[in-house]
Amino acid sequence: MKRFMFLALCLVAACGGEPPAPPMVSDSAGITIVQSFRSTWAKDEAWQIAATPSWESGNATTDPSYRLARVVGATRLEDSTVVVADGGTQELRWFDQSGRFLRSAGGRNVFASLEWIARLGSSSVIVFDFGSLRLSVYNAAGEIEQAGTLVVTFQASPSSVKGVFSDSSVLAVRDVRSWAPAMIRSGTTPDGLVRGPTAAFRYTISGGFVNTVGNYPGAQRIFSKGQSRFVQVTAPPFGRTTVFAVKNSHFYVGTQDEYELRVYDMSGQLTTIVRLERENAPTTEADIDRYKRARLAGVHERQRQDREMELDGLPYPETMPAFGSIELDAAGNLWVADARPFGDERPIWTVFDAEHRMLGTVETPRGLTIHEIGHDYILGSLVGENGVHRVQMYRLDKPAAGQ
Repeated sequence: MKRFMFLALCLVAACGGEPPAPPMVSDSAGITIVQSFRSTWAKDEAWQIAATPSWESGNATTDPSYRLARVVGATRLEDSTVVVADGGTQELRWFDQSGRFLRSAGGRNVFASLEWIARLGSSSVIVFDFGSLRLSVYNAAGEIEQAGTLVVTFQASPSSVKGVFSDSSVLAVRDVRSWAPAMIRSGTTPDGLVRGPTAAFRYTISGGFVNTVGNYPGAQRIFSKGQSRFVQVTAPPFGRTTVFAVKNSHFYVGTQDEYELRVYDMSGQLTTIVRLERENAPTTEADIDRYKRARLAGVHERQRQDREMELDGLPYPETMPAFGSIELDAAGNLWVADARPFGDERPIWTVFDAEHRMLGTVETPRGLTIHEIGHDYILGSLVGENGVHRVQMYRLDKPAAGQ
């Protein structure tokens, strides 16, 4: 069906017309399928990100309260306070609406490896410590709420937490990194390019296991067997991974094979398929050459020939991933990043409304890792000159007709 639709679009274009702008919405056994073709925004409806940040914190001053080592996440509370999770110092830091430091919590005696943070309610935050597989909730005063009941250890050893649902349960996933060591020990390790499983689970914030919501393809990996028992597991060039996002009572899954995202409810039932009629970009010789040059940078001359042979033997895909990361904003709009295989391409996001119809594209600041998108702002972090980490907020302008 998709091939027929794409062919029809090509025939219309060849005749000098344009593909239909309105998305096609259909139903298949109770599953809504939304197929978009191009932007539906008029020129004066497109959303814009301000050129300069409206809020910023983190600098190279002598005051350690403002020096950020490795930002892993940030969220804005209802009173405009911003809470930053620093994976370098293992701290949570609260900053007011002017960027002034308020307080901190945690530290290396509390957290082993902070990985994720999200807002919970109007003034609390929920964080995940991967080092101890612990979930914690902190209130606005920087205190653990109901200590002893909201600090828990997961049963299924998740690799990461992806989001919090409207009932305060969380979506946790366990991917290829968890099952690969077991396969190696058992002697059943695969060889070559492998895409192992990712299992997704739901937990209450008090640590109770709720349900397994599904199994999905995980990140692609290359398994290389040598003469010894040693097995090397590496990421392939331009490899696919599976991305997740959570909003209200649903979560989104994208495997990056094609431009399709699937929406599930909290029980793991598929409810919606979101598609954009866009072919994956082909992998060019220039892309491969650039990849090889990047991997050879800094390699000593004596190892260069061996490294070149390794790179020549890698499996290079015919196309790039269909897209990159995904985010859901405060209004339930879906933001899908274009694939950026080298990280320095223009950061373009395709925005779909709450009914999963494509609206248009938005360009975000270069170098900014997006942590949260509100009704009228984006919040992210970047590494500036001299390795200084900063958290910045930018105004998101939405013309009235495009909201």
